[in-house]
Amino acid sequence: MEHFNPILGHETTGQKFITCGEIMLRLTPPNYEKLRMASNFEASYGGSEANIALALANLGVDSTFFSVVPNNSLGKSAVRWLRSNDVHCTPMILTEPNETPSNRLGTYYLETGYGIRPSKVIYDRKHSAITEYDFSQVDLDALLEGFDWLHLSGITPALAPNCRGLIIDMLKVAKKKGLTVSFDGNFRSTLWSWEEARDFCTECLPYVDVLLGIEPYYLWKDDPDHMEEFDETYRNMFDDLREHNPDIKLVMCEPFVAPVTLPEDEYKARRTMIEQEIELMHRIAEDYNAVYVPLLRPFDEATKVREASYWIWDGIHPTEAGHGLIAHEWVNAVLPSGILGFTE
Repeated sequence: MEHFNPILGHETTGQKFITCGEIMLRLTPPNYEKLRMASNFEASYGGSEANIALALANLGVDSTFFSVVPNNSLGKSAVRWLRSNDVHCTPMILTEPNETPSNRLGTYYLETGYGIRPSKVIYDRKHSAITEYDFSQVDLDALLEGFDWLHLSGITPALAPNCRGLIIDMLKVAKKKGLTVSFDGNFRSTLWSWEEARDFCTECLPYVDVLLGIEPYYLWKDDPDHMEEFDETYRNMFDDLREHNPDIKLVMCEPFVAPVTLPEDEYKARRTMIEQEIELMHRIAEDYNAVYVPLLRPFDEATKVREASYWIWDGIHPTEAGHGLIAHEWVNAVLPSGILGFTE
């Protein structure tokens, strides 16, 4: 399989990524309107793994996306949209009704947040083409040939049993072929239960090199007196991860908070708790040789330049600018560590 990046104008020599998941039609009311007030929608496409492929391509990285879409105008438009953003779509499967009876592209409606109003998403993805396709027809060894990195998430296996089988089979083949595998747990309570997610994702761990997020593996209580439990839970989690995969890479991202919408006493209490957690996290990172990403102080510094709500809209959840700050700190901490297999 040849990989060519039209932006660079020549065959790339860097890492070659492939992601696999569902791509959906995204319908969004314009101008931050609410869904119940909207009379028209802006159409685009998205999905966790497709977004990763697109982001990599935008950074000039050779990225490919694999999925199943119906062989109709919507499916072809999704593929065209990916290609227009320089994502390779050669492996994409476009199906007929005899292959996927419902033959539909999943859809989601996005109500974009504004100010302190959070964004809202409504999904209409049941019986989409990817959930009805027989993946036993796919030669996974040939599909993954020539790639260096495979990225998956916990969303795809939650869609249907056939998708669950695909993800496990892809992980096994990728491990056998020596690909680096990243996996984002990305738990969605609307798709499966906590127990189902925990059991499946734990089954995936032996094949994963880079695990993103802690869910759906462990949670601890949001309790001011939980420091002992916090420390014990983190260490048990890392021990468990290392037991399932001794070569797994660990990156710890620092918690943060800002004085937005929170009452002053609640903000001070949360800040005190987070500072105590950070002290423990530094020790844990050192004990487990984990890469540590500082975030509290960078957000503190950022709020001296722009108001706190510019970075963290409700004091806890970052805005687009806040996500950019997190990405900047993550790259500065992780890239020099070499755990990704490259340092520039």
